[in-house]
Amino acid sequence: RHSFPTRRSSDLPKIQKVTVKDNTVAVTVSKVPGTKGYGIVLSKGRTKNGCQKLLKPASIVYASKNNKSVTYIFKDVKRKGKYCVLARTYTKDANNKNVYSRWFGYSKMIQIK
Repeated sequence: RHSFPTRRSSDLPKIQKVTVKDNTVAVTVSKVPGTKGYGIVLSKGRTKNGCQKLLKPASIVYASKNNKSVTYIFKDVKRKGKYCVLARTYTKDANNKNVYSRWFGYSKMIQIK
């Protein structure tokens, strides 16, 4: 059995703002001290409540890459879809491995028209 370090709930990024314009989605999360970066995803096929309970979103459609900023912009998001927005933080442990927080879900589903 492996023991993986976890982050405290105070280390969860809060999704502060989601802006949808055409097929571009901008997501801004709260800054969490000591964080190396943020993972932000758009997930399909979930209900709002289901998004907030996920540990590993099974239906990730879009994900941020190498994101160190509190804002991430998804471009060319497929139209006519509903997405759940999720975010988490990561730091590095003593072995330089990523340690992730739990996923934090946005309170609303977003619609791309």
